[in-house]
Amino acid sequence: MEPVISILMPTYNHERFISKAIESVLMQKTVFPFELLINDDCSTDSTGKIASEYAAKYPEIIKYNRQLHNKGLLENYKFVLEHSKGKYVAILESDDCWTNPEKLQKQISFLDKHQEYGICAGDYTTIDANDNVIKEFHKTDDDGLYGDWYGKILYTNFICAATICFSKKYFEKYCNINNYIKNKFLTFDYPLLLDISANSKCHYIHENLSSYRVLPTSISNTTDYKKNMKFEESILQIQLYSISCWGTGSYTKESVLEKRVFECLNKALDNHNFADYMKYAKLLHSTTKKGRIIHRFPALFYFQHIIRIH
Repeated sequence: MEPVISILMPTYNHERFISKAIESVLMQKTVFPFELLINDDCSTDSTGKIASEYAAKYPEIIKYNRQLHNKGLLENYKFVLEHSKGKYVAILESDDCWTNPEKLQKQISFLDKHQEYGICAGDYTTIDANDNVIKEFHKTDDDGLYGDWYGKILYTNFICAATICFSKKYFEKYCNINNYIKNKFLTFDYPLLLDISANSKCHYIHENLSSYRVLPTSISNTTDYKKNMKFEESILQIQLYSISCWGTGSYTKESVLEKRVFECLNKALDNHNFADYMKYAKLLHSTTKKGRIIHRFPALFYFQHIIRIH
């Protein structure tokens, strides 16, 4: 019997966490079959050994593949997507885990009954490397949107990747992962969310579905300033790509880009990186008084900030 949903699990050097991620999939209580596709991007630790042992134990559910060479996250996603058989797809990277045993059932039940909806997501908890809870997120960002998420997600992404379930028909029609790879995007879920939400309704389940692990080595959470700025710049490129494809929804292009530039500028300011600060100050075309002052007198504002914090 063909799986109704395919769970995508790209992995690389997650020997410490992958068992918990896999077990959280196996605990799912569903009335339909599902498959877990694990693609090991040539890990150098025991991640592959752990995953292959699970695949041998649960061959009807788990499909394991090991890349011969490290190809990166998006190529990893492309591989599992091309081998997925489900009508629906869920994302679970191998350092995260699901917390609700009815996650898949709740999401598929909704998407099956509402074909005009392309995405279903929900609340989540952030945890550290030792499974300690950092923060619980009970989002209300979807209030008043009536399923029309695109503009809000473009302005600020409020969706956790580990909670996402999407309809493959919308992905195949509106998403182009080859473009993601060509543009060297550093994340898969954000352009996916934008492409599908621009062309379908979206549903939020106000229940905790997943735990998202915050690690200092994760590119979106790293304490490494250069890596962090590289990720922020990739988000900006994704936003520009999406705007070129689908427009800006209920926001203006200026407001979307201003928010991102301000975030990059503040990171440069906090890290005392004058060169980056000046670069982003020149990109700032703000309608706010503060933004106009920074754009016209960037060095003055920078040194006033440095003096204040000292």
